[in-house]
Amino acid sequence: MTFIGIDPGLHGAIAIESAPGKVEIYPMPLIGNELDVRGIGEIFADLARTGHTSDCFAMLEKQQCYPKQGGVSNFSTGYGYGVLVALLTAHCIPFEEVRPQAWKKAFGLSMRGEEKSAKKAASIQKAQQLYPGVNLVMPGCRKPHDGVAEALLLLEYGKRMKGAGK
Repeated sequence: MTFIGIDPGLHGAIAIESAPGKVEIYPMPLIGNELDVRGIGEIFADLARTGHTSDCFAMLEKQQCYPKQGGVSNFSTGYGYGVLVALLTAHCIPFEEVRPQAWKKAFGLSMRGEEKSAKKAASIQKAQQLYPGVNLVMPGCRKPHDGVAEALLLLEYGKRMKGAGK
């Protein structure tokens, strides 16, 4: 079975495990500061071309608006999330949405009381522990990226939901 983990947003990523131990990471495709809808669609279309969508499952982190964010930011978040839902649906990829609180709790990651950088570091550490052979460094970066780490953790969460996780 092929599993997909998607950390939506401009700094997110898509992680795909098409066979045990065979993980591919895609930084969220962008054109400037906008999601590249065609680029994301091509990732999912490649799965369809290789026949992987017939036995596929994606876990998508559910997005929501935050009162302290501005209207433009909330609109952008909703737009990107809608694009991902539409593309998964259009490519016949079954998926479930999960709130960050649920999947982070499953891995013992805190949602409260810590600084944002500490939360990101904890996600990176957990992803490295579960997937030691996967490179968490995005192109052009020098350090592991939390978007890649969280896409991997979402992938693993989906595997566990389907009884195939570590």
